[in-house]
Amino acid sequence: MFKKIFPVYLLISAYLLLSCEFNNSSCSRSSGNHNALSGIAQLGNLAGATVEIYKVENNGSLVLQWVEYTSSGDSLEEIGRFNPHLDDIEAEVFYLYKVYGGEDWDADDDGIKDELPTENKGRIRLIAKGSDLKNMDQVRITIASEIVYEKIAKYLKYNFNPLSFGAILEKEIKSTIDDINGDGQVDFKDLVSFDPVKNKNNLIEAYRYKINEMTDSIHRGEFIFDKFNYIIGSVDTLGKARNTAVLESENIAYVADSSAGVQVIDISDISSPVIINSMDTDNAYDVFVVPDEHLLLVADGISGLKIYDISSPKNPSLISNFETDDTAIDIEAAGSLIFIVEPSNIQIVDISTPTDPVLKGSFTTDDSYKIKISSDESKAFIADGISGIKIVDISNPSNPQLISSLDTDGKTFSLALSPDETKVYIADGVAGFKIIDISNIDEPVEISRFDTAWSARDIALSLDGKNVYITDGYAGVYAIDVSDYRYPLLLGVCKTKDYAYGITTISERKIALISDMSAGIQIIDMKDIKNPYILTSLKTAFSTRDMAVSPDRSIIYMASTTAGLQVLDLSRPESPEIVSSLETSMARGIAVSSDGKKVYISDYSEGLKIIDVSNYLNPELIKVIDTPGLSYDVALSGDETLAFIADDTQGIQIVDIQNAAIINSISGIGRSRSVALSQSGNIIFTATGSNLTAVNISDIDNPQVMSYVDTPGYTNGVILLDNETLAYIPDATSGITIVDVSNPNNLSVIKSIKTGLYASSVSLSEDEKTAYVSASYSGLYILDVTDPLNPLVKKIIKTPGSTLKAVEIRDSIILVSDREFGLLIIDASMLE
Repeated sequence: MFKKIFPVYLLISAYLLLSCEFNNSSCSRSSGNHNALSGIAQLGNLAGATVEIYKVENNGSLVLQWVEYTSSGDSLEEIGRFNPHLDDIEAEVFYLYKVYGGEDWDADDDGIKDELPTENKGRIRLIAKGSDLKNMDQVRITIASEIVYEKIAKYLKYNFNPLSFGAILEKEIKSTIDDINGDGQVDFKDLVSFDPVKNKNNLIEAYRYKINEMTDSIHRGEFIFDKFNYIIGSVDTLGKARNTAVLESENIAYVADSSAGVQVIDISDISSPVIINSMDTDNAYDVFVVPDEHLLLVADGISGLKIYDISSPKNPSLISNFETDDTAIDIEAAGSLIFIVEPSNIQIVDISTPTDPVLKGSFTTDDSYKIKISSDESKAFIADGISGIKIVDISNPSNPQLISSLDTDGKTFSLALSPDETKVYIADGVAGFKIIDISNIDEPVEISRFDTAWSARDIALSLDGKNVYITDGYAGVYAIDVSDYRYPLLLGVCKTKDYAYGITTISERKIALISDMSAGIQIIDMKDIKNPYILTSLKTAFSTRDMAVSPDRSIIYMASTTAGLQVLDLSRPESPEIVSSLETSMARGIAVSSDGKKVYISDYSEGLKIIDVSNYLNPELIKVIDTPGLSYDVALSGDETLAFIADDTQGIQIVDIQNAAIINSISGIGRSRSVALSQSGNIIFTATGSNLTAVNISDIDNPQVMSYVDTPGYTNGVILLDNETLAYIPDATSGITIVDVSNPNNLSVIKSIKTGLYASSVSLSEDEKTAYVSASYSGLYILDVTDPLNPLVKKIIKTPGSTLKAVEIRDSIILVSDREFGLLIIDASMLE
């Protein structure tokens, strides 16, 4: 008997030994005793999944300790169990549990075993301190623990500090789930007690309503935050949604929907809001609910004020109309008085008798958009457009008097008061968000500001007054921490589908209803906006149009428009530093020599500039070659004796670098904005806005246009790939257009791949398997181009502003130029 068993035992022992050695760690395996199976892997219950348990060293490195496999069984209670080694772990050490593969026997988390399992290609993880784990009788690894892990991954991967990591972990747990075990607090015990069958409602709304979507993503092998957004519900309206008012007690929202009137929306299920009624109006700008009086007030453009009875909230009935002098665009109420905003006037109307509104007074403005009333109803704060803000005494509504004003450098569209009413928060159009000190009401003073990407349009305040939420047009919605009003801090950005215009919050739930113009209403959970892929950022006073990487990939040379050449040390991605610069006119394009000692800058109206960067800490201008047009881009010949300049209306200029002279030009090809050279050096491809053109330069003295092809959008650039048989064109609103360039005499468009609002540039990873598309306010699109004819979107990383350019530096570290927020360093492998 022993002879029969012994060879099998040797094979098993060898397998386990090799498994440990393969993972470069001394590891052991449990006996699989059922009594020890107090761990549960529950995406749904995962059978046959691998569980790797790592010890986190003080420097953040991971050392594999144990490898387990989850159990199979006839019932869900038996499936997914494993030994978490709670008796073996050290109390003062952090551990990472990683579960991957296997089969999910409850993929929809309904608590009923599926007839057939779902293959799991992804992973779920849990990170915890040993002392916390030891206090648990059972440990669940679930979608909730994976959410928390993805949010804190960068603190583990970069500059890990075991002394502070616990506090970071606790904070992210509290921002992910509610109290589960009923002890009145949210902590680690709740995280490892989370059961996706029983506790879905204990996730915050952003995750609760997307749990099925997140689970499906993991099954496919994706990470939760690869394509995640915080829109948890939406409804398209017939017109352009401008503003919203909510009757919270009835879960009804009223939407000022421009020429489509007022839409009545049932938001009892915020993940699936439904239009249940509508009222015809002339041109609804704003709505306001007076719940105690069962009234809905509508600012109806040139038709003035309309008052509706909402005793039956789903079926408002018109009871009166008040004609205004001009277009009614906003409404605010204080007691029985309402304040109607017109472009150059505020009308104060008494609605004590709603069927018979009566004018009480008025106040002349310059360019008014919004109004807010103080809690004691003695003062009005007016967003007065080009004139900034006005503060008005309304204690006598028949005779309102100006107290003070502050002219801002933007156009003030909206405002909100801090809870103590010592500060005014304003949405100041293209000048962004500002905080105004009004502790001395006679002399308001700007104390801080935050630049937004598009045009700050509307503003709302969290219930505790610590956060403000700002709609910013095509840039979406900003969440900003104002707990220290001197230094407003960006918490996150939620991109919407169209143009974020108005905002209304359901404060108790931290839910925001965004009036998104043509896209209707978007419902956003504002509690926990995160972007785990952004490692760090570097605010700059310039926008970078192009980037080139040194041969050792640690130094980045940036063409930074009016700031000229900027040199960035990125040897430590978590701590980027601009180490030197050289002023130029308007740096647009850049190339670096193969030895890394020179950079070539297309400097707009000042042609080509050649800069010595052999000492990158002290760059020196060595040559200037004027071109006849506006220099946008530059490419070097293989031997680096020639430079090819995309010179806008003057076509392509061919420059002899050694002699600093233009030796030929290629004209008649449109407005050349970008240029790429074939590996053979015989063909140039140039993007000219309307088309892609191929030029034969094998005879440099006699270049010949070979062919061109019109693209559906506006060509912003060109890159060659797949052995130069294909070109990717960032094609503006059409996304990425794929062009067949295998026969340069007959270029042809194959297809376009939509990438957000506007594709402004595209670049490739070093192995040419990944493409990075800068998609303006839609963020950074990361495409798998292993099959270049059929690129797949792997990740969509939402950036705070408009992405202009992205370049992979090394090992999935990407440098992104953000028009409004400077430089972003992204680690695309952060969650792996």
